[in-house]
Amino acid sequence: MLRFLNKISKGLALSHQFKSTNKRYLFVNYQNTRLFSSQANSIDDLLSKAALAEKDQDAKVLMDLYNLLGSSYKEKGDLNQSTVYYEKAAKIAENKLELNNADLRNCFLNLGDCYRASNSPEKSIEWYEKALKIEKSLFGEQSKEVAWTLTDLIPVYQIINDAEKAEQALISAFPYMETQINSNNRSAAAYFLYSGNIYSAKNDPRRAIEDWKKSRNIFKSSSGQFTLEIAIVDVLIAMDYWKINEVREAEKYLQGALNIRESLKIYDMDAYKKLALLYKQTGNKNAIKETVNKATAAINETSGINSLELVKFYVDLAEKFKSVDEHEDSRELYAKSLEALKKIPDQVSLEIATYYEFVASEANEYSEFDKVIDCIQSAVKIKNTLGMDSKNFMQNWLALGYAYYNQTDYEKSEKYFLQAKEILEQQNSDNERLFFCLKYLDALYIEQKKFPESEAIVNRIIILKSQLVGKIHPDVASAYFKLGILYKFWGKAEKSIENIKKSIEINDQALGSNNLDKADYLAILGGVYFELREFEKAAIEHKRAIDIRTSVIVGKDPEIGSFYHALGGDYREMGNFDKALEFFNKGLQSDLQTHGDNDIRVGRGYLYIGETYEKIGNKNTAIENFQKSQLIFASIPEEFEEFVRIQAKIQKLNKQNSN
Repeated sequence: MLRFLNKISKGLALSHQFKSTNKRYLFVNYQNTRLFSSQANSIDDLLSKAALAEKDQDAKVLMDLYNLLGSSYKEKGDLNQSTVYYEKAAKIAENKLELNNADLRNCFLNLGDCYRASNSPEKSIEWYEKALKIEKSLFGEQSKEVAWTLTDLIPVYQIINDAEKAEQALISAFPYMETQINSNNRSAAAYFLYSGNIYSAKNDPRRAIEDWKKSRNIFKSSSGQFTLEIAIVDVLIAMDYWKINEVREAEKYLQGALNIRESLKIYDMDAYKKLALLYKQTGNKNAIKETVNKATAAINETSGINSLELVKFYVDLAEKFKSVDEHEDSRELYAKSLEALKKIPDQVSLEIATYYEFVASEANEYSEFDKVIDCIQSAVKIKNTLGMDSKNFMQNWLALGYAYYNQTDYEKSEKYFLQAKEILEQQNSDNERLFFCLKYLDALYIEQKKFPESEAIVNRIIILKSQLVGKIHPDVASAYFKLGILYKFWGKAEKSIENIKKSIEINDQALGSNNLDKADYLAILGGVYFELREFEKAAIEHKRAIDIRTSVIVGKDPEIGSFYHALGGDYREMGNFDKALEFFNKGLQSDLQTHGDNDIRVGRGYLYIGETYEKIGNKNTAIENFQKSQLIFASIPEEFEEFVRIQAKIQKLNKQNSN
């Protein structure tokens, strides 16, 4: 019962509890009428006696011996052999005994217990229900025997998700169990425990608390206040008080559970985590610190100083804080976990390497790339010492490549990404990670202007994507577009245009002619024509991009301003200043609506308009727009150079006006 209580108190589903608990101890049977004493005989003695009884064909003796053998094997933990002999006993009982016979009932109960412990719920239910029929006939519907068996059936019904039968069993067992609230009948305690679990799962926490308190009272009556059973049930009560936001009651029961465990020196790290989260909700930072310190002391006492258990506690609590968006506390706990991890004396363990990798992944989420590198290098060192195969390092190389990329150490980043790429291509299965690797290799080559290397990577992406999803697919279109962008940076305009047009053609076939990706492709294509000073072609593509966006997006579009500005630039270069001002103003008004008065996009809009008026020769209007632009750029430190450039324009025009 204690192991089962522990599982429930940690919030595990009954199906998981049934599967994961040591089968010998999953359910403790409190009915002495079911137990056979085998202490006087060894299994070998019983087998010898059974062999003689088989020769003598003494059915009653043989049935008893088979039951003793079943019980003996069960005590040893050999559930397969236990079931074999219990079934032999049940077969004799069914053939030789009357239907409503207590011995036959005991045989059925033994099999129900055994199949339940061996994780066979359907078979367990079959034998329990057979026993139940006999009990109802022998003892009556409202008898304690019927109630006991129903109590055993409740969790098994839950395991097969038969909520209706589980609740019916609760209702049927209730009249007898209700009379046992003030007794030390531990079957009644089990009943109310299961009942509370059902109502908690049905999101009826008040009814669950009521039943768990009944279970608690029985445990208290039978064993006293300061017992492990009371501590476990108190955690259950606390969690459902928390559900209904009665935080003080939750705190009282949870703290009480921990006080009992601390007095018994039988600790529950999960309860410490729950209490820390509870204090987080009430904002009691000192209590959180005290709880973490108590848990740390408990772990040091039970597992020794500098143990992996302390790391596990910090990591798990950090995860729980992160799940409720408490990132500051989460980061602090991850820092503690890393500190504790480094203090573990024996660092040659795959589990320790795995924890270094886990802490690295969390550090990566917080962009703490120094920590990422430190942790991954520690994990790699352990794996090397263990002599692990190179394929086990692939994720490490990806993590290091990404961390060094974000530190702009492109040489090391390339080194590790290439190592990961080699392993991934050998495995030829993990396409998601391979594409991640290729993406960052391409990015770092572009950053370094290593265009031939980037070209090779993007072509590799195109081939892989085509093999995986077919040649007509948005992903393939995107890869050709990426190649077009590369050629644009490289200064190979014709190749850029060729590949962007290819991306548009594939996109049209895959998604139709109206989609936002196509608008982006057209905008970039217009930009390439603009750089070639083919302004009419640029304007055509920019118009097409705008038409698509305005037809696809109804209402405000935060990106459309840049499209209008691009088209305005085309017309200005063609000398059509009226059209240029029309589209620059459209872009400005859109950016004002979607980004506000002080956004950098708005600053650029005023700048474009000012430059156009400057070209026309309208110096005063140009100055007016330059000043509006300058005011915005003055508030953006990264745009100081642009601010200075605009200042020079204003000074130049003012000087011209004064002359």
